[in-house]
Amino acid sequence: MMEYIPKAIENLGLDINTTSGKVSYEQLKTGLENGNSAVVSVNDGQGAHSVIIDRIENGQVTVRDPLPIGEGSSYTIPTSEFETAWGRFNGQGKVVIITNK
Repeated sequence: MMEYIPKAIENLGLDINTTSGKVSYEQLKTGLENGNSAVVSVNDGQGAHSVIIDRIENGQVTVRDPLPIGEGSSYTIPTSEFETAWGRFNGQGKVVIITNK
């Protein structure tokens, strides 16, 4: 499903930077600077899906999640919890940085 996200974002007229392959936590954090957001693949142990990461600061990750379907949710989780869910892809998931211009 992640393969469709970059094109959908571009169709909205937003600027993006797509990265595949190993992306470190620090690279992701740097990509979020200047108010940028990122779409990342995570797996909470129950299955894989994509979420939007808006901020990583003070040991917390701000997440926008499309679940529950039809409602969505926004929450913060400890960085360790995020790193575990994101790390289940061994750092090989696609990361789409949505730039804020």
